[in-house]
Amino acid sequence: ASDVYKRQPDEGLATYREFAQKYDASPQAPEALQKVAELLRTAGEGLGRYGALNEEERAKWKTNIEGATSSAEELVKKYPDSPQVALALRTLLQIQRLLVGAELKKGPDVEAYFQGLADTAATPQAKSKILFALADYVKDESPAKALEIM
Repeated sequence: ASDVYKRQPDEGLATYREFAQKYDASPQAPEALQKVAELLRTAGEGLGRYGALNEEERAKWKTNIEGATSSAEELVKKYPDSPQVALALRTLLQIQRLLVGAELKKGPDVEAYFQGLADTAATPQAKSKILFALADYVKDESPAKALEIM
C-alpha cells in the first residue's frame, strides 16, 4: 500500500472495497479484496492483545477481524484461480491464529474452518491451496497429520 493508505487506512479501505465491488471482473479485483483483508487484519491486530482490550476495543477488534475474514473468503470463493488466493489464505491463517490466541476459537475449530472452506472450494487448485493452509496450521502440533492432509 502506498503511504497515503498507511496514513489514512479508512480512506484506502473504502477505495479498495469500492474498486472490488465496482470492477469485480477486473484482474485487479482480487488484489483489492486482499488489500481490504490485510488492512482490516492489521487494524484489528494493531489494537493490541484481545484479552487486554476493553469492551469497546474488543468490539472494534472483532469487527475488523470479521471484515478481514469476509474479504479474504470472498477472494478465495470468487477468484479461486487468482494468484492472490495464496495471500488470502495466509491472511486467513493469521486471523485464525489470532482467534485462537484471543481464546475465541480452539485448534479443532480452526481445522474444521479450513476443511469447510476446502469442501466448498470452486476448483481443485483452490481446494489444494486451502488444504495446504490447513496443513500449515497443524504442522507444529502434528507433522504426521500435516503430511496426511497434503
